Amino acid sequence: MKKIYCLIVILFWGTFSFAQDTTSVEVIPRFPGGETALNDWLIMNTIYPESARKNGIDGTVIIQFIVDKTGVVKNAKVVRKVHPLLDDAAMNTILKMPNWEPGTKDGIPVAVLINLPFNFGIGKNSSKKKRN
Repeated sequence: MKKIYCLIVILFWGTFSFAQDTTSVEVIPRFPGGETALNDWLIMNTIYPESARKNGIDGTVIIQFIVDKTGVVKNAKVVRKVHPLLDDAAMNTILKMPNWEPGTKDGIPVAVLINLPFNFGIGKNSSKKKRN
């Protein structure tokens, strides 16, 4: 399966939300290098399935996961499904994700629940930028 890369085709950084079950977090978890690094990492590591692209399958998959108090990404699940091909592509990306800097409350690392959208879309310029 080929990796398809295009900023117009795959837009990740729309909405990104944090939540914690019982208390508010003072410092949110941080992907190594920050938001720009996360966006770059997602673009480089997400595969838009060729069959989904060819068949015009697009939409926003939302993956929910926990960044635990050591920064490990765990308990990922699809909370907004679009199509099995896109759902699996987004989940596979999360499963490869490196550790984050954990969130903190009162200076103590805490587990934080994160919702991360994966926006898969077919753009009119999508055939201009491809990566293998």
